[in-house]
Amino acid sequence: MGHVRLGKLPASKKWKEIVQYLADGNISVAELADRIAEACDKSFAVATNDPAFQKALHLLCQIPQAAKQDNISEALAKLGIQVPDNPTRTDIIVGFDGAIENTQRDGSKNITDLSDIAKQAGIAALNTLLQKTVPPLQMDFLKEPKSAVHRQLEESATAEGFGDLAQNFFATLAKNNIQYYIDRELPNHLGNNGFSHSIPDMTLFDQSLDRHCKEASFIMRTFARDWNANALYNQKKTLTQKDVNGFAHVAIDKMRKEFKFRNEANERN
Repeated sequence: MGHVRLGKLPASKKWKEIVQYLADGNISVAELADRIAEACDKSFAVATNDPAFQKALHLLCQIPQAAKQDNISEALAKLGIQVPDNPTRTDIIVGFDGAIENTQRDGSKNITDLSDIAKQAGIAALNTLLQKTVPPLQMDFLKEPKSAVHRQLEESATAEGFGDLAQNFFATLAKNNIQYYIDRELPNHLGNNGFSHSIPDMTLFDQSLDRHCKEASFIMRTFARDWNANALYNQKKTLTQKDVNGFAHVAIDKMRKEFKFRNEANERN
């Protein structure tokens, strides 16, 4: 398929410093995560050129809007998401996964391993959304009652809902991008003299990295909310892939700057 794989570990001076930090075991989780993010910055930057990343983000914009329709299965089918009538949470996730896989198979030279990272980030964001409290059923004797999943998705079709969805997506994207590399190096530093003294230490690191990336992605909530509100309610646009790609470029740039800022703050302290 002509994929350009990201599997090769960075060979930069910054990455060599990270390996040394892991060996010495004398750096905080937050500082380590920032330094890893900066060392992996190039791989994060190419995400916006990956068609599967673009597709994942576009679908996250469109799925809640599709849920406004009475027949959610038909509305999702128009987006390339195939689900049965009255889809369950699993149906939505499987349909989303299938739509991204179709994009991954199109043979584009820009498809990279980041497409899988973006797909998993999209699945995680949808899964979080679909586990929220189900809005109360509004009875309408002229229409068939909407399912719990349908109501959950429709409830997120607001600027605030998209802000929440986008933050979850970018937090997981950042974490998985960092973890993609660190998981291949961290086991080499498991022991009394390394960063992780035991398997539970590695688990704690994963949990701390997750929290750290969520904090770094908090800027996405307001930015995504305002962008969505301006496009849908002020400009009354139907969001195209081009619109979403423009949003993605700015969003990724904001995330990169946030990690760089946090890294520089750690160096000053």
